Amino acid sequence: LIARINVGARIVKLEREKNQQLQKIGHTNFKLQQNMKAAARVQLGLLPTRNLKFKDYRFNWYFRPSDHLAGDMLHIYQLTEHKFACYVLDVSGHGTEAALLSVAIRNQLTDSLNQHSDLSASSGLVSFEGGEEPNPLDIIKELAQHYEDLLDRTEQYFTIVYGVLDTQVNTFSYVCAGHQNPIWLSNSEIVDNKVEGGTPIGMFKNQSYKQHELQLSPGDRLYLYTDGMIEAKDSSGEQFGLKRLNQRIQSVEDQNTSLENIISDFKDWAGQTELTDDIALIEIICP
Repeated sequence: LIARINVGARIVKLEREKNQQLQKIGHTNFKLQQNMKAAARVQLGLLPTRNLKFKDYRFNWYFRPSDHLAGDMLHIYQLTEHKFACYVLDVSGHGTEAALLSVAIRNQLTDSLNQHSDLSASSGLVSFEGGEEPNPLDIIKELAQHYEDLLDRTEQYFTIVYGVLDTQVNTFSYVCAGHQNPIWLSNSEIVDNKVEGGTPIGMFKNQSYKQHELQLSPGDRLYLYTDGMIEAKDSSGEQFGLKRLNQRIQSVEDQNTSLENIISDFKDWAGQTELTDDIALIEIICP
């Protein structure tokens, strides 16, 4: 009887210790979840104001992490009286590590926001010399030099498309570093502007990049995007794909609701399928 009582006592003690450990784990998990939600709010707070307008050009954007935090990032900001910069970037991997790098790059590109305007910022990566702002190629070259050994140090790399809109001459100059080219809709047709995109930043050293320029016309639309949308899969495992995205863009007639309609079509297609990658997309509408 004493032996059985001792066994029972040990079982009760072990059960009590197990419950205490489970409570500690639950408390720790709750704190982690709260911290992740707080970090996600901070990341979302770094995104630009919605429905931006500049010299009659309109900027819309869509951002959707696949988890609490995203390795994708986008931004839109004013350089000079007539020039506007925007970019989307995609850090390899997911979660906290990718999100920290995407935010660090974002802060390097736009580190002195004007507190009196939702639109104005200057680039902190390349200094303004002689009153001239850096062009996209300058920005990408500096990024590539700064992060040239990123893969060796952190096993990470990132792709980016960075562009500058000049409203005086209606041009969009941009550079792709291992990233998808902007989708250009002109006269209700998708323009085939496939150009050399270079390699992702941080993957190799001493890489060269090229700057390209688009001459825009009234009513044109540009889309800068990460691959999260085109690589998304429905319940059958089929990818959304670039062709389907181009079709959705081309089919939209009302510019006032163009991005909303594209995203709505994408959500209807995806259904309840969970995203496996982040999505970042910028829409530029020419007056």
